[in-house]
Amino acid sequence: MMSRAVGSRRSRPQLSGLAKEDHGLRFWKRSVVSAGISGVLLLASTYARAAGNDQPYPVGELASTMGGAAVAITHDGTAPWYNPAGLGRVTEEGISATLNVYGVQIEKTTGFVGTADLKGWTTAIFPGSLGYVKPLGIFGGDIRHALGIAVVVPDFARHEVALDNTIQQNSTNYELHLREQLLEQTVWVIPGWGACFGPRFCVGASLHVGYWSSTGLYSYFEQYAAGPGDQFADSTMQQTQYSALELAGGAGLQYQPLDNVWIGVSLRSPALTVWSSGKVLMLDSSYDTLATTPDASYVRRASDDNLKIDQRLPLRLRLGVGVELGDWLLAADVNVSLPQSQYQAVRTHDGQTTIQPMDAEGNPVSPNNPLDIGQPDGRNTIVNVNVGAQYHFSKKLAAQAGFFTDFSGQPDDLIDELHPHINHYGLTAGIAMKGASSMTFVGVIATLGIGKSYGVSIDPGTGEFLDRTADAQSEAIYFTLGGSTRLGDPPEKPLANTAEPSESAPPVPEVAPHEQRDPQAAPSPPPEEDQSAKSSHAKKKVKKARRKDSE
Repeated sequence: MMSRAVGSRRSRPQLSGLAKEDHGLRFWKRSVVSAGISGVLLLASTYARAAGNDQPYPVGELASTMGGAAVAITHDGTAPWYNPAGLGRVTEEGISATLNVYGVQIEKTTGFVGTADLKGWTTAIFPGSLGYVKPLGIFGGDIRHALGIAVVVPDFARHEVALDNTIQQNSTNYELHLREQLLEQTVWVIPGWGACFGPRFCVGASLHVGYWSSTGLYSYFEQYAAGPGDQFADSTMQQTQYSALELAGGAGLQYQPLDNVWIGVSLRSPALTVWSSGKVLMLDSSYDTLATTPDASYVRRASDDNLKIDQRLPLRLRLGVGVELGDWLLAADVNVSLPQSQYQAVRTHDGQTTIQPMDAEGNPVSPNNPLDIGQPDGRNTIVNVNVGAQYHFSKKLAAQAGFFTDFSGQPDDLIDELHPHINHYGLTAGIAMKGASSMTFVGVIATLGIGKSYGVSIDPGTGEFLDRTADAQSEAIYFTLGGSTRLGDPPEKPLANTAEPSESAPPVPEVAPHEQRDPQAAPSPPPEEDQSAKSSHAKKKVKKARRKDSE
């Protein structure tokens, strides 16, 4: 990381009471410090992409309450996302959906600026998944297949920053005001197909089409006054809008080696950007009474309406197992994301990583210090686990619980305020309630994140802000509501009972045998047991009459 020089002017106050607030779950935003006499202006790009994390929260009906363990057991609307082979086990047409209600999110970076901590909280509501499945019947004797499509939002980030700080030390007054908003999400649309060859072996394939978007608004104001001849002020405003379309392929299989055991494997190919769009507009001004260079006081502008965004996701392999033990369903997954070599994620329209700021008349300002907008990105290998269990109290009520990890693959040499290295640990719990033709899931997801992020120290002699690594942590809680409903006719027979009837077997009558009779025939006598009952009743009446006569 490079230090951010702010010039050789007077030292800033020690900011011991400064508390910056940043509402970020997986990454932290940069505070653009004033450029000062050095003329260095750094752009606070709001580009960010999960900071190397793969699964901030599990999605899907059952999976969201079982820690995301679904590769071996999935056969619902989220099968195209977890393992398309599960579509082959679908026996009924239906739709499913989950809604994640993000209740509370709390973050803290210890000693973000000097001894001051960076902390904040926020709330959000966003969709988790929507799925549709359609069985296509049987072909080739015993091959059952189905189609499905899932719309999944596996990561959603909403950040808001508000900082207002005023410090007075003797005759020195210092003010710092900061505002930043960021909305980022990825929506995957995943059509898939799955088929089961007999009751124990299923395969599937899927196409992943992802749309990533990020919109940010940033403003910064800093002012220092130590007398009429010792003043400076800096302000910055920035707007960004990024989006990209990604494509990847998927494949999977599920195998049942034992009657109560399923094994699953799924693979997603590397995701590549096929289209992108990016815009940035930045306005900046500075004023300094102690300036020693002619360009220390200025008003400048930088913009590019055709940025190139390069989104890459590495190959991901998922392995899972599911076991049924009486009323229990147990599942466990291991997810492996391969490393991604470093590359530039944001460039200008002509492929550069810097933008030349201009003044109001269109003349270059600080030509030797252009704005650096390049965003190096990359990943190390990530290995995550998902474990879940379900217990059936009855045919209509079950409870689920699970555990999952969301480790960061952010390389240490790329850790900054946009790309921290934070490992998350999550717990899930919920209940499932079954109706005549529907299923309802209610659950909760809680996560704890611990790792390293960007921090700032202040040089007491020069007033420079110097980059450093700081301890960071985050806590979050999600409430989930999901459900599914059957469309059309009741479910088909289980796969194990779908064999064609033997030609030698007697045909099944259309009606019950006792209904196949001549309508002109005399009524059939009552069943034998009914006649016997009537005879016994008649004998009792006779005995009662004789007893009465004898009296």
